[in-house]
Amino acid sequence: MRWEGHHLRSKPGLSLVLVLLALLGGVAKAGGGGESLGALKKKGEVVTARWHLGTLPTDPSNAAWSRIEPGEIRLYPQIMVRPKSAAREPIALRVKALYNQTDLAIHLEWADGQQATQHQIGRFPDAVAVQWPIRYGPGIELPYVGMGHVEHPVALWFWRADDRVETLAAEGFGSLTTQPPDGVEAKALWEQGRWRVVLKRSLTAPPGPYVQINPAMAGLVPFALAVWNGEVGQRDGDKFLAGWHYLHFEQGKVDPQYAMSLDWSPPIRGNPEVGKSLMLKLGCAACHSYPGSPTPTEIGPDLTYAGGIHQPDYLLESIQRPSAVIVPDVPTAVCCGPRQTFSTLTQGKRVSIMPALQISDQELLDLVEYLRTLH
Repeated sequence: MRWEGHHLRSKPGLSLVLVLLALLGGVAKAGGGGESLGALKKKGEVVTARWHLGTLPTDPSNAAWSRIEPGEIRLYPQIMVRPKSAAREPIALRVKALYNQTDLAIHLEWADGQQATQHQIGRFPDAVAVQWPIRYGPGIELPYVGMGHVEHPVALWFWRADDRVETLAAEGFGSLTTQPPDGVEAKALWEQGRWRVVLKRSLTAPPGPYVQINPAMAGLVPFALAVWNGEVGQRDGDKFLAGWHYLHFEQGKVDPQYAMSLDWSPPIRGNPEVGKSLMLKLGCAACHSYPGSPTPTEIGPDLTYAGGIHQPDYLLESIQRPSAVIVPDVPTAVCCGPRQTFSTLTQGKRVSIMPALQISDQELLDLVEYLRTLH
């Protein structure tokens, strides 16, 4: 499978997607997008950026931050692909945001019992990053949350506890590169076992691989988060990861169709218990590990946190089109030969070894609903 959140969108041969789009389109005309925005907020997928008069505070202890109710987002150990995290339990990160006519500031807070600030041989500093799709909005699919994918790049505001602050860009797993400064700045404070970090940047940026934000027209801006715990050796792909969430600018205009496209509310519902049984019937455990799978395996991505990190429409498409995005997988020697990988090279192109599933539309939804319970 390929993994991370995408918008629900029609593609040739996706009969179920076409049906859902048609049905959802009718609902959109009848009810508008307010219900969908409310549903996203109820599910904890939206953080509201509050309008602020005057200069935005960069000090994490500034009183202005204490007056804002935070959004709490769960981050999951990255155990899907190598290098996998040794951690097995999710962490919680609190997010607050302020903006004015020119700038955006994001306040991030999470528990970390030991402060790690040195970057030396065998020692790594704590770090946090906010990831943005460079292109977003109605009709534009979200990039692969693990550093984007071809033609769908991402930008990251990155802070590290050795006072490193920079903007990074990527267009696929393993393509992360440092960019010329775009004005992002950061201030951090560690006390009583918690990090508080404020990242601030202009809403606009120079041309290039940088996110441009127009709150007046883009009331919902996708973002994702990552945290590295330096004292346990986390770095690179070994991290905690949150899937795509949405920054709602309180004075911005929210496109109702866009809000609806982000909300998984199909009129046809799947049955997670049936989906769980299908996982066994279809032999998914031969390649994927997930809670209750008969035999742990490392051939395909680990699905333990599939529902926490991935959007349901992405899961649906991943089952139907497993080769749409291929995450690089490096084989490792085990016993008598190299470990099998979950993709193969066919006519110069990486193709998933996952077969097309011969299942009904309802069974497809049952699988998606079961995967959504994994978090």
